Amino acid sequence: MSSLPERLRQLRKLHDRSQEDLAEYLGISKSGYGYYEQGRNEPSLATIKKLARYYNVSIDYITGEEENEAEKIYESDSFSLSFKNGGDFSPGSKEKIIDFIKMIEEIEKGRKPKKKD
Repeated sequence: MSSLPERLRQLRKLHDRSQEDLAEYLGISKSGYGYYEQGRNEPSLATIKKLARYYNVSIDYITGEEENEAEKIYESDSFSLSFKNGGDFSPGSKEKIIDFIKMIEEIEKGRKPKKKD
């Protein structure tokens, strides 16, 4: 089970947001938000509700009580892919999606895509 600070960090990175972005949204200082992710301070219930609405997840997911809200299946320097509640894709389909994303990333970097064995 993830802790609240871990979950806040995961969600922020998944949505490609900075601590400054979240601090501005919440109307607090950047260090104030950073303390949430460090576990030095805990957000109020009202703040947790606001973050749940922002990320479109449940309060239980934000607090780490639920694990199945979003299944991250791929992450790179420039891209993160997840399916809410696992999505309706088979493991084989998810693998094909990841292969396709990797191919596009290679093309974008100006490299010839790697052939799968």
